[in-house]
Amino acid sequence: MALSLVLWLCIRYMSKATRVRLYPTLVAMWVISLYFGVLWMGIVREFTRAAGGGLTNEALSGACTRTSHVSVTTDFSTLLPTRTCIDRNPTLTVTKWPFLQSIGCATLVVDCTYPRNLALLFIFIVMRCSWRAALMGTVMTAAMLIVALVATGSWGWHAWCWASLHLLVGSVVIYLCHIGTVESRKQFGWAKNVNLAANQSQRALYTLIPQNVLARLACHRYGSCSSVSCRYSIL
Repeated sequence: MALSLVLWLCIRYMSKATRVRLYPTLVAMWVISLYFGVLWMGIVREFTRAAGGGLTNEALSGACTRTSHVSVTTDFSTLLPTRTCIDRNPTLTVTKWPFLQSIGCATLVVDCTYPRNLALLFIFIVMRCSWRAALMGTVMTAAMLIVALVATGSWGWHAWCWASLHLLVGSVVIYLCHIGTVESRKQFGWAKNVNLAANQSQRALYTLIPQNVLARLACHRYGSCSSVSCRYSIL
C-alpha cells in the first residue's frame, strides 16, 4: 500500500514526457510490489508453522486438536532448506481439517488463495501496458515465487508445477498485451491518416472556391469588412 501511494505521487507530479516514458516501468513495479505483499503473508505463515513444529502448539492453533496429527519441521542447516511433514492420519486431515487456506502438509506459501496472486498479472492488460512490461513483471514475480518456495524448504516437483502455472498465465498476459499494443498502433495510424486526409481535403477545398466568394464569407464571418469593401470584393 505504501509503495502504491509513492508510485501514485510520482506519477502525479512528474512531467508528461517523463510519465509517458516511465509508465510501463512504474506499472511493473506496482504489480511486483503487490505480488510481494500477498506472497509475503504466505512466507510468514510457513515460517511460523515450521518454527512451531506444525499447527500443534496452543499459540498457533489454540485448543484445536484436529491438527495435532500433522507435524512440520524445516532444517535450515543445509544450503537449501529441507522441509519435512508427517501426516499420521490423512483421513482425519481430509474430513476434519479446520483451516480453509491449506490442508495437511500442503505448503502455506502457495495455498488456495494463489489464484489471487495470478490475477495480479492481469493488471498489465487493464493498464494497457506493452508486452515488454508484462514480460518483466512475469519473470520477476516467477523468480520471487521460486525463491520463496526454496527459502521455506518447499521446493520439489510441486514447486515447479506452481512455477510452470505462473509462467503459463504470464505468457497469456504477455500475448494479450502484445495484441493490444498492435491494435493500438493500428488505430493510431488510422486516426493519423484520417486527420491528414481531412486537413489536405480542407486545404484543397479552399482552392475550389473563388476569391470573391471567400472575401464575402470572410466579411460575414468576422464582421470587420465594410459594406463597400464587401460589395467590391464580389465584383
